[in-house]
Amino acid sequence: SEMCIRDSPNEAMDLIDNIDFLFIDGSHTFESARSDYKSWVKKLRLGGVLAIHDVYDSEEEGGQAPKEIYLKALDEGFNLLERRKSLVILRR
Repeated sequence: SEMCIRDSPNEAMDLIDNIDFLFIDGSHTFESARSDYKSWVKKLRLGGVLAIHDVYDSEEEGGQAPKEIYLKALDEGFNLLERRKSLVILRR
């Protein structure tokens, strides 16, 4: 397997589908987080793992954009495998 590190949702178009692991740790703006999720999550295979960093329960702890895409993933059928501080690990 090969590792791909990309910094733009536009790069997702060049990557093949059915990736095993997706790590989202981008900008904390709602627009950027939504764009990252929309662009990349469709590339994740069934059974693949999605990790989202900087998920905070309250605004006092940190930005809420990563939390929004975490909740969206749960609504779309992802299952929470583990949470360590602000890092959530989900399976599709």
